[in-house]
Amino acid sequence: MSAPTEILVCPPPLRAEAIKLVLRDLTPEQQVATVASTARLPEKSLDGLDALFVAICQRQITAAVWAQPQPGRTATLWPPQFAGESDTDVASELIEAATRRTGESDAAMLQAVIEPTDTFTPNLLLSAGFAHVAKLLYLEWLPKHFERSMRPVPQFEPYHSGLRESLKQVIGQTYIGSLDCPKLDHLRSLDDVLEGYQATGDFDPTMWMLVRAEGHDVGALLLAWFAQTQQAELIYMGIVPAARGQGMGAALLSQAQALAIERRAEKLLLAVDAANIPARKLYQRAGFREWSQRNVYMRAFSGGV
Repeated sequence: MSAPTEILVCPPPLRAEAIKLVLRDLTPEQQVATVASTARLPEKSLDGLDALFVAICQRQITAAVWAQPQPGRTATLWPPQFAGESDTDVASELIEAATRRTGESDAAMLQAVIEPTDTFTPNLLLSAGFAHVAKLLYLEWLPKHFERSMRPVPQFEPYHSGLRESLKQVIGQTYIGSLDCPKLDHLRSLDDVLEGYQATGDFDPTMWMLVRAEGHDVGALLLAWFAQTQQAELIYMGIVPAARGQGMGAALLSQAQALAIERRAEKLLLAVDAANIPARKLYQRAGFREWSQRNVYMRAFSGGV
């Protein structure tokens, strides 16, 4: 008869061991940075390690899972990792425990980003009430000489606090008819969305742009800067419906590339929904190349918008 396995919130003395297990695909430096990032969350958020669960058998950690809280009322599920052989039942119990604890907080959603080669986790997530919302393609562009798109010629106003309401409104309009991860729209307030964007990388307001044309707000262009790796990421680009089909997307993308060159970035990165064919063609024409893929699963909670 096998020894019983207990599923519980990780006791403080075992946290270092559990984090090392569940984040074992990261470097030690990345593990430290990932845990440290949770210390900057609002008071109402799920505490950093409240949803770190472990499976313990004979006083030893056999598996661990973590729902890591994120700014903007979201959380990221780091799937169960096992010290030895994987166990479907234990993995299911861990995911259910972490999901339940996250749902008890103010989080609007819990998402998991899974490697395409992972055939173990997806069915467990689906059984726990998650939905597959997108296949993401990760693209990169190496800054170099490029021909800037000049037609049309929108105006780009760098972000400041006085533009927050205008930026919120225009982002909300850009969601209408969007082909990029449409299942994620309206799960959170626009304030939560902006908070999440602002927490990505090292926030630099000069890399956030409100886009205007002919006196109207027509789009948003948001980039994040990662000083440690000297990389920029295009975290959001959107155009209101009335301004689409006029070459505006190419103009915004050119501005993003120009900002990357200005910052002497080694790379400009982005992620795009594989189902968004028009955006993929735009990025391909601009010289972006795919370097990885992930599947995104999401569980929404009733506390969302």
